[in-house]
Amino acid sequence: MTNTLEDNTTSDPTAMLRLLDLASVLKPMALRVAATLNIADLLAEGPKTVTELAEATSTSELHLRKLLSYLAEMDIFVETESGQFENTSLSEPLLSTSPLSIRRILDVNGGVGRSQLGLVGLLHTITTGETCHASVFGSRYWDDLNNDPKYLESLRSDGNRGPVYGAEEIIHGYDWSGVGTVIDIGGNNGMVLINLLQAHAYLTGATLDLPNLASIAGDEIAAAGLSERAESIAGSFFEPLPQGYDVYLLSGILNDWTDSEAVEILTNVAAAAGPRAKILLGEINLRYEMMTPNVAELDLYMSTLVPAPVRTLEDISRIAAPAKLKAELVRDDHPFRTLIELVPVTAGSAS
Repeated sequence: MTNTLEDNTTSDPTAMLRLLDLASVLKPMALRVAATLNIADLLAEGPKTVTELAEATSTSELHLRKLLSYLAEMDIFVETESGQFENTSLSEPLLSTSPLSIRRILDVNGGVGRSQLGLVGLLHTITTGETCHASVFGSRYWDDLNNDPKYLESLRSDGNRGPVYGAEEIIHGYDWSGVGTVIDIGGNNGMVLINLLQAHAYLTGATLDLPNLASIAGDEIAAAGLSERAESIAGSFFEPLPQGYDVYLLSGILNDWTDSEAVEILTNVAAAAGPRAKILLGEINLRYEMMTPNVAELDLYMSTLVPAPVRTLEDISRIAAPAKLKAELVRDDHPFRTLIELVPVTAGSAS
């Protein structure tokens, strides 16, 4: 039976109001803008008027007042009787100095914040199976971060200083005893290579990535006192790669690319490695069943970011075959890493 207008007007509005609140785009963006403008850090110096904050942030005083008033309604800031704004206990994680700081995560000019803005393209992902970022910004996530100088400081500040995303599997789960040199292809800020060389004093090597990250990696290598054992190279794995290394490492690289692009990457790596060097993948392979809570949220979120958040050994074998490589499992006991060695398929051998 079709509901009448009277039926609708007497319905409990709780569900409607909750859904509208959940669907609000304004709330998360207001919080992210406050984080980007460093409002909490400015207020940590003492209560400030909107005029003072607008001058410090180079923003419109009229519209900044609207933003702060809205955030005050949510108890993130508070306006005093004298017309000044102050922090609250809820704004503490917005402080750069807080041990639980999330400011850089929310900063829309930072790497993580930039990636999350792309979520407005979720319909594109659901419709096509492709990632969000290019549909929103017209370019890929890594192209933006690596090639635009404005993201250089964010990449430098946000970079991890230890093995991340299970990279300890690479450092301690692989037999490096017979290896002299290693190159980390797509090595980000260089920390995987640095931690690898710190753990194995007999290794020397290099990291290769696009210009922004290569610059950061060079600085990190120098800061770690490893300049005599390591170097940073600016380059792309879609172009010919340096030759002469014992191991070619790809740590969490292929999941950022489609199957056809992954084949192109592996083909270039295989050409540089030749028949004698080893190719080691620390491939992202998310096992959602091993993760709690919010598994469904993580599954959906990762699908908006990368083409292949889950790639099994069989998947790697399939994309390695066109590059004339065979995948051999090394370790497969981590919630989101699979360690795989790729070896050349010799003439007459089974692939």
